[in-house]
Amino acid sequence: MHIVIDKSENIYFCLGANRVREDYIFSCDCHSFQINPLVVAKPIEWLEHINLSAYWPDNIDEIEKFDRLLKIVFKKLDGEPKYEYEFSNAFLKDVVKAQNYREQIIEYIAKRLTLTKQEAAKDMHLQDEYLAQKKEYRFRVTQRPSSTRIHYKYVNKRLRFLRYYGEGEHDDGL
Repeated sequence: MHIVIDKSENIYFCLGANRVREDYIFSCDCHSFQINPLVVAKPIEWLEHINLSAYWPDNIDEIEKFDRLLKIVFKKLDGEPKYEYEFSNAFLKDVVKAQNYREQIIEYIAKRLTLTKQEAAKDMHLQDEYLAQKKEYRFRVTQRPSSTRIHYKYVNKRLRFLRYYGEGEHDDGL
């Protein structure tokens, strides 16, 4: 514990499956302060501590990484996708090069997939809307001022993600 305290590292303390959550303190005689670990009492709680952007695909051929990320977020949301889905090459190229908002991108895609068309339209964070002249939909990933968006359409009862528009590009798809 001395080394962990000396480096001021985060500590995750995993309890057995049948243990009741309690407060724990780690200390060392050499240091004047203590560390309170983050207690994980249930396996599902680990999902909140995964750095999703660390598993981001480096190129469009790594689509399985993106699918794996979605599965993690579906578990976090305790939901299942209501639609089958696919990604266009243009969307994958946009997402691979995205440096900002990676966690929000994957979380909002998963959220959109767990909602019906009507639920998505009512969701104030997604602000899902139909673009009549383009015959496609879009939803927000981030709110103003960045206003990043994802465009998609329905293709044979599947959601096909078409493009991700980053900061300063959100109106480019109109």
